[in-house]
Amino acid sequence: MKLYELYNFICNKLSFKKFTLNYIDNVFFLFACHIFKCSRIDLRFKFLNNTSLSCSKIMIFKKYLHEFLLGKPIQYILKKCYFYNSYFYVDKRCFIPRQETEEMVNWVIIDNCNNKNKYNKNYNILDICTGSACIAITLSQQFPYSNIYAYDISHEALEIALINKFKNKSNILLKQLDIINNIDVYSSDLYFDIIVSNPPYILINEIQALKKSVYNYEPHTSLFTYQHNPLIFYEHIGYFAKKYLTNNGLLYIEINPLLYKEICFLFKKLGYNNIAVKKDYQNHNRVMKISI
Repeated sequence: MKLYELYNFICNKLSFKKFTLNYIDNVFFLFACHIFKCSRIDLRFKFLNNTSLSCSKIMIFKKYLHEFLLGKPIQYILKKCYFYNSYFYVDKRCFIPRQETEEMVNWVIIDNCNNKNKYNKNYNILDICTGSACIAITLSQQFPYSNIYAYDISHEALEIALINKFKNKSNILLKQLDIINNIDVYSSDLYFDIIVSNPPYILINEIQALKKSVYNYEPHTSLFTYQHNPLIFYEHIGYFAKKYLTNNGLLYIEINPLLYKEICFLFKKLGYNNIAVKKDYQNHNRVMKISI
């Protein structure tokens, strides 16, 4: 089978699902570039040269297509996700990084890093609920002389974080921590200049609005907050930050826009006087910067 024949085959399969041609093109090129380990430009040369496919490559294509039609996220199919200029390994053990989180990371970088201080700042930075460690590793790249710590409750997520640590040649320090149940017994003489977190915040009543690919494949412990107390992660992270942030330290946290007012009230109640908010690309309140 020629490459263009496979393209036509995939177009026919996906057109029945009412995907646009542009979307089908993107899916095909993502799969093909991954299988051939080449760029889109190189792949176009393969089209022009009428490249034939081996049976093994055709089988991989068909496997990817089958999983895609079942609703499996492309990031899990390819086991990689692009986040803030780097690729990260992902699978069902961790949440897929999102664009909204890139915007939070960008805010941290803009606030605390510039060409003059990039190589002489020595921050202690903590990422709570690290998941794939995309936040922590990205910050370690931007603050190369800082100490970056990444905590998560999930042993499986920390396995993914470890893979990404070595894959990206990062020096982040990983630790298992239950921010909900073990916060009272956590004790350390380590204080942080910056704490960043993207905790679980989706409400149970939002399930109907979720894409099936999200609900059926991504870990629910990374997605959903507690129904009886949806602010519980913000509350415990707030307590932790108040105890372990340095003077003038900053907390950056991603939020559920539906809980914006409640989260503001909670942090003010905890004694945080300075709260700034940034909207995401959909104009929703998405990230807070908080300090005493």
